[in-house]
Amino acid sequence: AVGEALDAFDVHTFVEHLLSGDALLEEECSVGDRPVLHEEVHIMAGVTPLKSGGMARYMNSNVSGITIPEEILDRMVKAPKPADEGIQLCLEQIQELRGIEGVHGVHIMAIEWEHRMAEIVERAGLLPRPTA
Repeated sequence: AVGEALDAFDVHTFVEHLLSGDALLEEECSVGDRPVLHEEVHIMAGVTPLKSGGMARYMNSNVSGITIPEEILDRMVKAPKPADEGIQLCLEQIQELRGIEGVHGVHIMAIEWEHRMAEIVERAGLLPRPTA
């Protein structure tokens, strides 16, 4: 996993793509005898706002490394306005990630949905950007 990759490369920053909340990232940060991986690297977590139940199912089935829990798939499929639900899920995920020690930022990957980025960033409370 991530810890093994770090042994092979001199990595200081990596991007972790997730759609399944913080459990996967916390698991990856506790690899073997390295429970504090965040002390070795700066973690930037990748999030993708889902547009529809179909997109969620497609990504879950066809995108390597992506696992979307059944409850998220159900939420997207049953939502009266799937796009709004996808943005809400993204906002919830960003909030969860803010609570994980070592996460230094998020990479929001709004696939062909760039026009919704400003809304997501604003609603997530990511503005103004912190200064160094």
